[in-house]
Amino acid sequence: KLITLLFHIKAINSYNLKSINRLQSTISSLNNQIDKKLTLEEVKHKFKNANAVCFDVDSTVIQEEAIDELANFKGVGDQVAELTKGAMGGNVSFNEALRNRLNLIKPSEKDIKTFMTTNKLRLTPGIKQLSRRLQAKGVHVYLVSGGFRQMINPISKVVAVPHHR
Repeated sequence: KLITLLFHIKAINSYNLKSINRLQSTISSLNNQIDKKLTLEEVKHKFKNANAVCFDVDSTVIQEEAIDELANFKGVGDQVAELTKGAMGGNVSFNEALRNRLNLIKPSEKDIKTFMTTNKLRLTPGIKQLSRRLQAKGVHVYLVSGGFRQMINPISKVVAVPHHR
């Protein structure tokens, strides 16, 4: 039973299965590959019965889109934002959009390292506690991202999700 949370958590100050009403979102169940709006009770049930939960990193685990922040750091934020807007509109495939953005950013390992030491990506409030509570219940927690491992690994450490996941 793997559930993927595809919503953007705006603020989770505390996580409790009894007070999960802060989560207003769309959840896609990988079991049947369909998106469906779930009621609060259905969300509670999914969390209570999940063996594994996957969280998208950008705009879910962290409050930012890491590639946009890196683009701003490299001075090409506005151009990358335009490419992202086009990709979100479905005009460009994910691979092409990513390739175009990376061609603009041209990040080196040194750039990413410098970015990570001079910029702090902000965790979504409550995500660390949510991750730990799920894991304490025996639920496997995974992070998914199309981003750079050098940016994801420090985040996975903070939310206690092993890098190999």
